[in-house]
Amino acid sequence: MKKRQLSKPLCLLLLTCLLFVTVLIPSRPVQAQSGISIVVHGNYLYTDVAPIIINDRTLVPMSAIFNALGAQVYWDSNTQEIKGYRGSDEIILQIGNNQAVVNGSVFSLDTPPIIYYDRTMVPVSFIATSLGESVRWDESTQTVYIGGDTSTLSENQALARVRQVANLGNGVGYLVDSSEIRNGSDYYIVKAYVTVDDGGSSHISTVGWYYVDKADGSVYSWDMTDDSLSYLG
Repeated sequence: MKKRQLSKPLCLLLLTCLLFVTVLIPSRPVQAQSGISIVVHGNYLYTDVAPIIINDRTLVPMSAIFNALGAQVYWDSNTQEIKGYRGSDEIILQIGNNQAVVNGSVFSLDTPPIIYYDRTMVPVSFIATSLGESVRWDESTQTVYIGGDTSTLSENQALARVRQVANLGNGVGYLVDSSEIRNGSDYYIVKAYVTVDDGGSSHISTVGWYYVDKADGSVYSWDMTDDSLSYLG
């Protein structure tokens, strides 16, 4: 029996399709994780392509995570570069490149960005931390938490925690002065003060400064002299 041979045009078409699929789907082990949830500042992040895990790193579509963090993102199809901006922060990544540039400094990536099912996927933890956000992984719920969830700890609850832990006694007032992301955690900054009577006039005297973790309510005293935090409870 005479064997049938594929025509050259058909062979070229099949080869092109094979190469396209090879580029689209990475050769490294990829674990599609539709059960993984991403929560950004208390809001669930919904994406048209589910998060994936490569080398124990979670990747998500670039537009979804950058936009959720209030950053602008640009894609250069010629260089396959991803550029994200928020305020004065700049992040530059490239498909398949294990090096990223954040505000002019070069960082190594465990897992570089990839193209997966026509979506540019970026490492979610690296993007978030590069923008000064805290990142926490909850194994029990398979959830990545990014930034502080203000609904977790209100300002009033933060004040109550400082009253409880600092134990400064009666006559001391407390107020939430501001908030700050520090070393990957989101804090309320609480000022403790007393009102001093100067004989007809009065002024406010600061007793102490405290950092309250918005996620778990941990309280730290702040030493202004060396900008250090000491855990209180």
